[in-house]
Amino acid sequence: MRNLLLSLLMLISLQVYGQVTIDVNTLPDIGDVLEFRTFRDFDGDTTYRAEGENLSWSFDDFLIGGTAVIDYPPISGGLDTIFPDATIALEAGGFAAAGIRTDNTIEVIGVAGGNLQGFAFNPQRFPEPFIDVQRPLNFGDSYETSVDLPFTIAGSALGLDSLDIPVSIDSVRITSNLYKKETVDAWGNLELWDNDFEVLKVTRQDSFSLGIELQVPFFGWVDLETLLSIFGGGGGDMGIDTLLGGLGTPMGSVSYAFYTPDRKEAILEFQENEVTPPMSEEPVRTTSGRISADIPTATKEVNTGPALILSPNPATDRLTLTTEATSPFSTIQVVDSQGKVMFNRRNFDPKEGLDVSNYTAGTYMLVVRSQEGYTTQMFVVANRH
Repeated sequence: MRNLLLSLLMLISLQVYGQVTIDVNTLPDIGDVLEFRTFRDFDGDTTYRAEGENLSWSFDDFLIGGTAVIDYPPISGGLDTIFPDATIALEAGGFAAAGIRTDNTIEVIGVAGGNLQGFAFNPQRFPEPFIDVQRPLNFGDSYETSVDLPFTIAGSALGLDSLDIPVSIDSVRITSNLYKKETVDAWGNLELWDNDFEVLKVTRQDSFSLGIELQVPFFGWVDLETLLSIFGGGGGDMGIDTLLGGLGTPMGSVSYAFYTPDRKEAILEFQENEVTPPMSEEPVRTTSGRISADIPTATKEVNTGPALILSPNPATDRLTLTTEATSPFSTIQVVDSQGKVMFNRRNFDPKEGLDVSNYTAGTYMLVVRSQEGYTTQMFVVANRH
């Protein structure tokens, strides 16, 4: 009996020892800059979705297409006067945001304002903080966080007469919702480019959606879709998507990130998105991601395709592509400095060039796949005067 108890205690202690804990020492500090390599069009196995204990993962085949950073600068640029208790500058829903770093979280407390389809709105503080990063993390942990950002625009500013609704619209209230849920659902060993890591795997769900309400005399605030169904405005074709150019459709992604106990950044992260290609009604799932920049690489070089010249560089309105490729590009992508895909097209004729007139000033990566191989090239969009 004694030996049985000792054996059980040894098994329990081994199990506890084997599990990976991501402690508070991995929480980013103010001023940290986390650097990554980014990859696109990953079409390998999907074992990164696996859940459980003491698992094994192995990945070595990536198309490295650029770099990305996540930075945590100190609060500045007027944010400190709007949110005097904030200590760190962040980003939320595409807007400049203010945050606070506590002992175990980085929290977004408000946004400094921005614009949606050209309509400005004032800074606002969240009723409850939105959690950007939380530590420590252990197997089985889960948390979710969300926030609503409502703002109001005069009905006349949106030209709502086109809705053909037989009532006057005093104001429009647009509420954007940010949602995130993180679940620690696996731990084990990860082999990446012949490097071995003990890791904790976190599955993250992110979504962004918009709701629209109209202020109608005698009715008060009424949901746009409800109002259209009552009055049949726009012949049944007018809705949130039409009014806001598609931004009313819920958008989201699922990410699978692997963390080690001694790093502030994920050493490997896969992100799955659904996109609808031009001239198609069927969404296509794409998998992209990033790898910590300081991990020794064994991947093949990506610039094996035909030479590619971009001009003018820096550009302001249009980018000309000069290449020796003998066929259209299989795929072409433009990725910004944060790893966001700005442009994605299949069977692209380089003679078309690229319209960059709507891009903000900054550095971008062009990633091209052709029959001859892969080519990446940096270009800059300059400030317009």
